[in-house]
Amino acid sequence: MLLQILLVRPVSASELLQKAVAGQKARIAASSDPVVYQKLRITADGSEELSWEVWFDAEYSQAKQSVGNTKAGSDTIAELSAVLRRNKMDPERPLAPDSYRAWHESLEAKTDEITESGSITLKTTNNGTLGEIREATLKLRAEDLHPYEQIITTRNAVGTRTFTITEVNFEIVSRKTLSPGFFEGPANRPEVTANRDSDSNLPVQTPEVSDLPAASGEADGRDSRGNGRSGSRSPETFKRRSSGPW
Repeated sequence: MLLQILLVRPVSASELLQKAVAGQKARIAASSDPVVYQKLRITADGSEELSWEVWFDAEYSQAKQSVGNTKAGSDTIAELSAVLRRNKMDPERPLAPDSYRAWHESLEAKTDEITESGSITLKTTNNGTLGEIREATLKLRAEDLHPYEQIITTRNAVGTRTFTITEVNFEIVSRKTLSPGFFEGPANRPEVTANRDSDSNLPVQTPEVSDLPAASGEADGRDSRGNGRSGSRSPETFKRRSSGPW
């Protein structure tokens, strides 16, 4: 009797992120006149939850944001946006997989860890001397590698801060459903303006944060969260111990 031993090649974090980026690009490309809309929940050091809405026109690279009406909330999101920009991430698409990948690839030394059970969690520790983001965690749905949460820990001269970005709603809407000139007019990025009416020109009706689970899917509202297997390799590879689509 011949016994065959199958060896599974370890999957790197870079490969995982590449698959996540490709998956999101494919979903966007399948839509007509696509505009990505996300409603996000933001916390800083466990503080009061803040709402951050972002629209991104994938074809014309136009962005619009709504950060609410409280100055304290706007200041927090402005601080987070500045951190993302300084560290190779994209404040116009704060939960996009290629934003995380850009930061990940910029690190001179790093350690990646993976947990998988219902969802996939990639935790990256910055072992280098450069960059104020010292650790980041990206949580993805296992079935399609869609990111639904990101946790960022920063350290600078002011001290240590932890920001959590959680997806409340994600939709790809048609540009034709938006009001004329939707992306025109004064910029609504938190580092430019503090206050904005967050209820105008919404492309979709979204429920209150308290009425939704911590992670939602696209139009069908799928939810995928979990903890489980772990593994690590320095600088950027983890071993896969169970099967999955990635």
